[in-house]
Order: sequence, then C-alpha cells, then structure tokens
Amino acid sequence: SKDYIFKVSENGKYYVKAIDALGNSTDGQYEVDVFHIDTTAPRLVSYNLTLDDDNNINLIFKIRDDESGISSIMYSTDSSSNFREVEQEFDIGAPEVEIELELDEEGICYFKLVDIAGNVSTEQIDVKVERKDSNDMGFEKLGFNGKTGDSLIKIGMTLSFAAIISGVIVLALNKKNR
Repeated sequence: SKDYIFKVSENGKYYVKAIDALGNSTDGQYEVDVFHIDTTAPRLVSYNLTLDDDNNINLIFKIRDDESGISSIMYSTDSSSNFREVEQEFDIGAPEVEIELELDEEGICYFKLVDIAGNVSTEQIDVKVERKDSNDMGFEKLGFNGKTGDSLIKIGMTLSFAAIISGVIVLALNKKNR
C-alpha cells in the first residue's frame, strides 16, 4: 500500500482510479468533490489617519480575508519592496484584523497581505496630513480618511471626524485631547 498525493488548484469534481504495474485496477473510479480552494487574496477594507497629542501620525487599518484567514501583514514606508512584518500581534487565521501603526512622516505606505493559502495582495495608502492655521470658521483640518472622504479636524482642544460639505462641518466622532 502506498499513499499518493495529488495537488489540485481549482474547485470541481476529480475522478481517481488506481491501476498497478500488472494492469490490475480498482472496481470503477472514485469521485472526489473539491469545493473550497481559496484563490482570493486578503484586502484592505478601511483605514483612518489620526494625530496624537504629540502630532505623531497614527494609521489604523483593517484587513479582511473571508476564505482561509490572514497569515502575514507586512508594510514599508520607503519603497514597495522593503517590507517588514507589523509588530502588533494578531490571531493567525483570523478573517479580519485591525492594526495600528505609528508613522514617522507622511508619504506612501505600502502593504503586502498574505492569507493562510498563500494568496498575496499589495495595497498602498497615500498618507497626507494637512496642517492649517485656524481659519474664519474656527477649525483646523488635520487629516483625511481616503475610504470615506471624512476629514480629521481640530476645533479648539477637540479632535473630530467630520465631513465638510459646502462649507458646513458635519461632526461624526469626537476625541478630546488630554
């Protein structure tokens, strides 16, 4: 008796029949239904930029993989080839992970996302923080959420996520500075 392993890369029905060196064969063939091969890479689903009290840029982002789960999250802030693992721990195989990175400066942040099945995707976020003096409306725009279009603004000592529509500020979330 010898075990044989056959790798398949697509979902579907596969038929197996064994024949030995003398021509003896199994009675009929056996059907194997393969129905869950993960071919979808993880994806970046959302991100937010914030500034802490020391004006450090914090990038908070969510990665999702609905099939086999997330295996590795790597990033680079200086090129699309110089990647390093995120330091924050997460559950290997989790379908969704939220990561927070503190960035030294603005620029493009590149990501390489890998799932348990080995599927890889690359993403990038252009990190820009607008620092403006207070204007006539009494607010300062500090950041921008590229997925939702919301802005991070500062009104007095309060940081808020807001949509600025036709010059009107619509607040969505507040965070008091300490």
